[in-house]
Amino acid sequence: FYRDPGDFFLCILHGLAQTERFPQLPVYSTLISAMGLVLDMLGMHGSAGRFHDRARQAADLLGDPYRTNYSRMLRGIHEFVSGDWASADTTLAAAASGMRQLGHLQLWAVAANVQILLLISSGDRRWLSIPPELMKVATEAGDSHMLGWATLNLGLARNFEGDPRGAAEQFSLSRQLLEAVPDYAVLSLALSQLASALVQLGRLQEAFPLLARSCELRRQHWVRAQLASPSILSSAECYLLALENKSLDPRERAGLLHHARKACGEATRHGRGVHDHSGPDALRLRGMLEWQRGKVRAARQAWARACDLAERVGARYVLAQTRYEIGRRFKSRDDLESAERLYMAAGALAGLAKTRRALAELGQAG
Repeated sequence: FYRDPGDFFLCILHGLAQTERFPQLPVYSTLISAMGLVLDMLGMHGSAGRFHDRARQAADLLGDPYRTNYSRMLRGIHEFVSGDWASADTTLAAAASGMRQLGHLQLWAVAANVQILLLISSGDRRWLSIPPELMKVATEAGDSHMLGWATLNLGLARNFEGDPRGAAEQFSLSRQLLEAVPDYAVLSLALSQLASALVQLGRLQEAFPLLARSCELRRQHWVRAQLASPSILSSAECYLLALENKSLDPRERAGLLHHARKACGEATRHGRGVHDHSGPDALRLRGMLEWQRGKVRAARQAWARACDLAERVGARYVLAQTRYEIGRRFKSRDDLESAERLYMAAGALAGLAKTRRALAELGQAG
């Protein structure tokens, strides 16, 4: 799966062909679960759900705790990618607990990684407690693959806390570890997050080649669905943040706008096909693009749609980000105060700090 998802798919088909007549075999439930995962990555959630149902039935008949927790873990991923976040939260927590009790630490880490993506999507601060535990377990196990995941998640936490320098250090280490495995899917994510941290530090020329490689890895290694979301969204945001630089010359600005339009287009297409925070976040980014193009009305419309969709799906962190954009651009105290409450609930110290600065500036101006 990590090296070549296409071969992974073919192996599953071959395995199912060999075991379809023998559902009592333990490997059968594993193969059925994995087939559901492939269908989920293709966006075929209805068909995937039927495979996950069959896998659960097969695992229950076996009475095998490992098979039960494996099918539960992939079902939790299915629930997340198909938009049932509440069920996914419960299912993934149970799978993570079960795998850890059985001593299957890598699969515990897989479940924990998906929990992080889910909780970030919903703006739930509980995710911040997971990266330190991942690092502790990975270090004790001496597992470099798990360490690659753990350092990536620690970088996300550092960024959330407003420490882009510390985040860049963690993302750089994650990059090295994931290159060595290789885990191309998560490497694409690590590269985009490293680029984001470097843009915040003003190191644009180092950041943009990383975005290009992240994009290449996504396409080359079939990185799909929610796993692709952070890198796609970060790429667009990197170009938009770079456009905030007032000292850009006209040629530099035109080049960044070109890349930003292209990246926002990809984010919009991606957001229509997945069931995480990508839909509202793509609209937030679209609003930022329109603002940079001087289209104030279009920006406001995009941000209003982002707020509506974020509230509908429960993407509270994106709602905080969007309220902040509206508040600072249009000098709206109500929106800034809403962003402040949402950032506080999410444990997003960086967002909270910049919102409070905007509120203080608004108070001084008043």
